[in-house]
Amino acid sequence: QVLDVIDFDTELAIVAEWVEGINLEEILTQPLNPARSIAIAREVAAALAAIHKAGASHGRIRPACVLITDGGEVRLRGHCIDAQLWGTSPGPDAVEADIYGIGALLMACLTTRWPCHPATNLRSVPVFGERVATPSQLQADLSDDINDFVVRSLSAVPRASGFDVEDRFSSVESARRALGSLSDAPAW
Repeated sequence: QVLDVIDFDTELAIVAEWVEGINLEEILTQPLNPARSIAIAREVAAALAAIHKAGASHGRIRPACVLITDGGEVRLRGHCIDAQLWGTSPGPDAVEADIYGIGALLMACLTTRWPCHPATNLRSVPVFGERVATPSQLQADLSDDINDFVVRSLSAVPRASGFDVEDRFSSVESARRALGSLSDAPAW
């Protein structure tokens, strides 16, 4: 939560709530199980939906901006700040970047790989031709609906993912609703 914004002559200071926890990038030394991965993506999508409903965006989702508290709460930091400091990514549209970010985080949780550049400390997702690999190409036994969700989410920025599907998500809210129906049952 942003508590205050202080505008000095040439400097701007943002006072934010201090949250004890570890960032997702540090947790991802090995893949998380599908149930935990989906739960984290759902929490981030809910936070992004609230941010979008308020007329703002994040614009630069990374594993390092997702904090997991000691109590297991998922917190998102950097909205309205990170994109201003380092640019919206991927692509110039913050809404598309946020939709992409939800799928990218789910992929990172499932595979410990990041599909977006600039990369984090996680290894990059391999690119085959012009398309990034799908989660099911990197991790065995993922359900088709998880794989499809990630592809639809990454399709929000086709030039960054190589995917251009017709039924891509058009809003963070539509992605959030789709996460609600994901199954963590393994594919057979």
